Amino acid sequence: MKSIKEVLPEHQDLIKLEKSARKDGINVDLNFLIGQWNFFKVWKKEGIKESTLTSLFLRLVRANLRININSTKKSLSLGIENSVSIGNLFITFKGDGKLEGKQPLLRFLFSELEIKFDNLILYSQEIRPTDEKNMPFFALIGINQESSWLAARGKGGGLALWIKDA
Repeated sequence: MKSIKEVLPEHQDLIKLEKSARKDGINVDLNFLIGQWNFFKVWKKEGIKESTLTSLFLRLVRANLRININSTKKSLSLGIENSVSIGNLFITFKGDGKLEGKQPLLRFLFSELEIKFDNLILYSQEIRPTDEKNMPFFALIGINQESSWLAARGKGGGLALWIKDA
């Protein structure tokens, strides 16, 4: 059985996938996108070397992205949670998202900040929304169902690699 590092793409592979995704788009299986994605690695906007300290820090605080489906009688949208944790302390931003375009962009807007210790909510506050043109996003550039990884470039230009939680 191969280790996780043996099945993950290298930076140069992700750049090739990104060029292809921009030109031809990618097919995204929404059912596969649903779930928890654990942060694995990040590269700065300009760099070809991994941002080692940032990657290590985000893995230490167990950064993750959870995507689910919010459906009402009128519409279908994605629920997005982005969280970090230190021990039993969890800091989570919650909101809504949507997939747009052929690449596609996963746009999201956080509406709530929640801080919990175990299952006890210590703090919860609504977040004032920004306007649509300033919404953060991840430009999806590659998804591999077999190896359970997702690569995306954020609005700030960083390139991130996520592993799906089994």
